[in-house]
Amino acid sequence: MNSGATFVRMMDKVLAGYEEFADSFIDDIGIFSDTWEYHIEHLRAVFDSLRQANLVAKPSKCLFGYDELEFLGHIAGGGKIKPVQDKVSAIHEFPVPVTKKQTDASGKGLGAVLEQEFDDGRRPIMFISKKLSGAECNYAVVEKECFAIVWAVKNFERNYLEGKEFAINTDHAPLQWLQRMKTSNQRLLRWSLILQEFNYTVFYIAGKTNIVADVLSRCGDI
Repeated sequence: MNSGATFVRMMDKVLAGYEEFADSFIDDIGIFSDTWEYHIEHLRAVFDSLRQANLVAKPSKCLFGYDELEFLGHIAGGGKIKPVQDKVSAIHEFPVPVTKKQTDASGKGLGAVLEQEFDDGRRPIMFISKKLSGAECNYAVVEKECFAIVWAVKNFERNYLEGKEFAINTDHAPLQWLQRMKTSNQRLLRWSLILQEFNYTVFYIAGKTNIVADVLSRCGDI
């Protein structure tokens, strides 16, 4: 049984009816109010619900009375939401291309983008990139692509993916069958086993539509 998913379902029950002023992700709870008076009422309601569920909040882990706080990779407060700087640093720090080679595909890096679906389309939540080590550069193409999925999922797991159903988009067609892959390749087998704890579906997308992740993967070439 996935303990993370079980805890998520429990917290959904604990906060049922309080969705207008409280939200949670795994063991993090955010309580947001328009006024201090409302905030006191909302805190009392959530604490009472936690007590009824035999749960406790550790005081040293709690923050109260802030105008804005970091929550799920964003700074929220004052009616605004903005990303934490290190979540978008891979984009801000990406160097300006100066040679033709920088527009070619590279086998020296990984890139990934976490996106969320909204009514008006997808929006980016977090960008990450990684330069491959010497040994990793020697992986076969399918191994690099699978490694990229595992690396991205593990990076996004803690605050975003744990206990959630999500989609993985890849421009490497063979990985569409990752969940039922039968292989003697020990790396691929090990990585597919790591991913079994998650609830995901893999979709193939054409490389020309995977632009941002592709660009981030080339950081090691520049």
